[in-house]
Amino acid sequence: MKKLSQGMLFLVSMIMVIGLLLSCAQSPAPSTPVPSGPKVLKIGGIAPLSGPSAMLGEQSQKAIAIYLDIINEKGLKIGNDVYKLEMVWADDQFTPQGGVAAATKLIFSDKVNFISYYIGSGNAAVAAVTNPNKVIFFARTGGGVIYDPQTQPYNVYAIPTREEMSHQVISTVKGMPSVKTVGVLVPIYNKGLSEAGLANATAKLAKFGLGAPIIDYYPQGALDYTPYLTKMNESKIDLLMCAGTPMDVINLCKQRYAMGFKYPVMQTTSIVNLKAYQSAAGEALEGLISEYCAPWEIKQTKVSQQKIELARQIQTIWEKKYNDPIKMSAYGWSLHMTSLLIDALQQSGSIDPDVVMKTIRGGTFDTFKGIFTISGQKLYGSPVFFGSTCMTSIVKGDHEVYLGEYPLTNLDEW
Repeated sequence: MKKLSQGMLFLVSMIMVIGLLLSCAQSPAPSTPVPSGPKVLKIGGIAPLSGPSAMLGEQSQKAIAIYLDIINEKGLKIGNDVYKLEMVWADDQFTPQGGVAAATKLIFSDKVNFISYYIGSGNAAVAAVTNPNKVIFFARTGGGVIYDPQTQPYNVYAIPTREEMSHQVISTVKGMPSVKTVGVLVPIYNKGLSEAGLANATAKLAKFGLGAPIIDYYPQGALDYTPYLTKMNESKIDLLMCAGTPMDVINLCKQRYAMGFKYPVMQTTSIVNLKAYQSAAGEALEGLISEYCAPWEIKQTKVSQQKIELARQIQTIWEKKYNDPIKMSAYGWSLHMTSLLIDALQQSGSIDPDVVMKTIRGGTFDTFKGIFTISGQKLYGSPVFFGSTCMTSIVKGDHEVYLGEYPLTNLDEW
């Protein structure tokens, strides 16, 4: 075998070196970290997704989906981490037992970190599932709320539904100065829950120079309201408030209209779907007064420009996607609760429930309903309650129009 010349040896050596360098360049160094994408943070929502109240759940799902899509475009910065938010829903069929089953599914099967939406009537029952598992639970003060700060340290009552009743009456009276006497119809199953609100409403009405409201109760599932409407008319009321279901309100409007009575009807909730209401009640719906929350129309409560612009963005996307105006209650319920959680997560810089709750207690938050500082320590024993615009609208034609406002900014002053 011939020996290689020096030139050939040099050439072979260079080829081997180049090959080694190329192979090294194609393989990343073991110490080089591989970038990871955003983390996923699961949030639970409990809503009626079937049955007669399903439109509430459907609206909430649509509104929150648009809101989270906007946030997820950039991701949510919490401390040093960036998260994509995933909303997981469970159907409670608007029953307490359904709420318990929904919370159990969300916590143990879906592994959610928080439950940011619940408007059902089983607060205490659901809280018995969420609190032992340190899942922060956003709900409202209506629907049979029984609050115990010792056993419910992770409850946040984001909407003071029970306390809003009297303030919504006053907001209506301020918008309609001709009102001097108010009538109130309450379903018998809500009698106990409504008594405190009615007592407070009576005291507040007196401050505005109005007499005590005329109160009557009707059985659950009632279809004929003519005896109650006649009694209210004989009492010469100027406004009739109903604390019942949307269907109760629709039937009241229709029967009042057929009887020729002129006093307007007010409901203690929002109009979930104006087209559906009008389809059921027709001309009788004219003048219906409801809870209202269009952030860009709020006049007496401070709302940040950022939230107003975000609300407009959500509205525009909704209208393009569904060819229908967004329902105003979306800002007052679903978006309000979820925005509170998102703001608290960012302020705390953590997803640890104890750290987040420490931030929530006594904190100030920017919401679609206004900028509020937590209140309610004296009344409920723990400062985990938010204020409200207590804003009302009146139906004129095919629109809801701003009527009045009487902000509830501190529950301890309720």
